[in-house]
Amino acid sequence: MMSSGRAWGSCSSAASLSAACLGRSSPASSRRTWRSWHGRPARALLGWTTYLLIQGTTLVAGGAVAAWLLYVQHQYEDTYYRAPAAWQFERAALEGSSYLKLPRALASIMGNANYHHVHHLSARIPNYRLRAAHEEQQMFERTPVVTLRRGFAALRLKLRDEARCRLVPFE
Repeated sequence: MMSSGRAWGSCSSAASLSAACLGRSSPASSRRTWRSWHGRPARALLGWTTYLLIQGTTLVAGGAVAAWLLYVQHQYEDTYYRAPAAWQFERAALEGSSYLKLPRALASIMGNANYHHVHHLSARIPNYRLRAAHEEQQMFERTPVVTLRRGFAALRLKLRDEARCRLVPFE
């Protein structure tokens, strides 16, 4: 069999085999060509471009999900908002942030951030105990529940209607 004018049987080492397969004249020539090609900035840039594209996409997508997650837990129709003189810590913690109802696997992946209302009441509870705290304490039964559908609909809520004490879309 012939490859680039060289017989397979004439290759005595891996370097000469690659030289024969690539059509190079000698192993030394092959090393010089490899070094000059390998050292080119375009090769390194191609690797960096791919790396940065993957990292950048992941960062932007993850950041968007995190921003949405925190936004919808504070921006729903009946969120608690009072003037500083009338503001109450416990009511703000229980009514000013919601429980985002997510499938358990998704909640676990997100570090139980959907139990944000528990965090508002006590920031010292670690994320792996937020679900248990939510389920064990009766006070959290009154916490507003936001579903994924209501969470996406909440993106339209922009204004506070003081007469009705709720957020409304801009019209």
